[in-house]
Amino acid sequence: MKKTNLQICPICGKPETDLYLGGYLGKLYVCRKCGYIGALVMEIEVENRKTSQ
Repeated sequence: MKKTNLQICPICGKPETDLYLGGYLGKLYVCRKCGYIGALVMEIEVENRKTSQ
């Protein structure tokens, strides 16, 4: 099973964040659902499971 990181908005709790700005001083993220712009996002590790049918 492969593990991936999921970035979650700290305001609305949805995994709809995108990189807004990034450079030498850090990164800013934007949430597509609530419009939050900031450097803080929550990151969780999830396992991808493949089901064979």
